[in-house]
Amino acid sequence: MLGIPHRVVVPRVSEATDESDPRRLVKELAVRKALDVSRRLKSRKRLVIAADTVVFLNGRVIGKPRSSPHAESILRSLSGSVSEVYTGVAVLDSASGKIHSGAALSVVTMRRLTPAEIKSAAGRHLDKAGAYAVQEKNDAFVSQIKGDYYNVVGLPVGLLLRILKSFGVVVNPSKKL
Repeated sequence: MLGIPHRVVVPRVSEATDESDPRRLVKELAVRKALDVSRRLKSRKRLVIAADTVVFLNGRVIGKPRSSPHAESILRSLSGSVSEVYTGVAVLDSASGKIHSGAALSVVTMRRLTPAEIKSAAGRHLDKAGAYAVQEKNDAFVSQIKGDYYNVVGLPVGLLLRILKSFGVVVNPSKKL
């Protein structure tokens, strides 16, 4: 959508951490992911973009579900609630080692979900924080987002563009955001 040539490289890092502050947590994990991918690159003349997203509800960080039953439990807790979605973004210049990071926050209101909706959705998004994907038509669970929609999807575009600009990279999105 941004017209940035890219290649997806899956980081191989543990997401285990003692950090409980959601803003610091997502920044830490995004930096950890960027460093891992940078170490594995053959070329040292690239920018590495990494991100990590969590949902924060009632003082608890909610990450990716471990199983379908765990996803059901997460979706039950999110049903009818207002939660915060944090995404950390890190951009690393693999040539210089310079890294800039930030975090975005969006407040998400989820409508009440029926038991059937929870059961149906539970196995679909085991790779997503909060066990749902706001961009999926079958996941019309969110009634309101305050903040960046793309943050809830998992990559806050405004934050990414600001960080890229700090590296001298100016992107003109090919599509209206």
